[in-house]
Amino acid sequence: MRVLFFAVLVILGGSAFAQTSLDTYLGWLTPEQKATLLSKNELTVFSDKAADLTLWKGSPFADSVKTLFQGRQTTMAAEALFVIPVPDLGSSSAQTKKLFDAMTAVSTMKGLQVYSNSLKRMETFIFNAYRVGALVKGDRQPDPDYVEGQNTVTFPMYQREEQTGESFSQYTWSRQPEWYQVTQTNLTSLNYGFIPLVSPHDLLTSVYVVPFHGKVLVYGITVAKTFDFFGIERSKNDSLYTRMKALVTWFSNNLNSGSE
Repeated sequence: MRVLFFAVLVILGGSAFAQTSLDTYLGWLTPEQKATLLSKNELTVFSDKAADLTLWKGSPFADSVKTLFQGRQTTMAAEALFVIPVPDLGSSSAQTKKLFDAMTAVSTMKGLQVYSNSLKRMETFIFNAYRVGALVKGDRQPDPDYVEGQNTVTFPMYQREEQTGESFSQYTWSRQPEWYQVTQTNLTSLNYGFIPLVSPHDLLTSVYVVPFHGKVLVYGITVAKTFDFFGIERSKNDSLYTRMKALVTWFSNNLNSGSE
């Protein structure tokens, strides 16, 4: 199965918003959770039900997560917090453009590799990805351009990935009062070969990221309703984690390569 990319990505804080220190911002976490995140730059929770996920509760984006995911029927769910080192993102307007470009340059997902816990090696996760004008593989469009003052951009995108082959999804970037957000959901069935795994709209991902000086905080959540035989080759947890990690890797690569 596959985690939609941006089924959701959200970036919180930074010079565009009211800023505190990262340590203070993470005040909703337990001391143990905070210590793990700050020492390992990663904190992950898995469950069968979205309602059983806990990292988002009490966070600045709790209402947003609750609105997106409350009441969804799921068979697998995952959430994670990551701390990513990044170069200076500049002033408010410059930061917004850099984050927009990094979060919407979906064509740069092509050839994305991540480490597979099950295979114990790097593997190509995304073979190809790009924006389309319609749900037609040949209707390729360029990555969207940044327009100052624009708060929402929505477009369909095509992906061909290692586990579920070809599919289309809806990708939305938005600038919220306290964060930037990307949401992604599948518009077509996700299949393992000829076997259907996830029906349209049954995979939803959301990621929230907070820029701080020299780093960004990323919160990601993804849920899916799958058929019982999902996980033919890999465990559900490994599948979700691989996709979550791939999203963070892609976003980090774009920011650190000076994506314009």
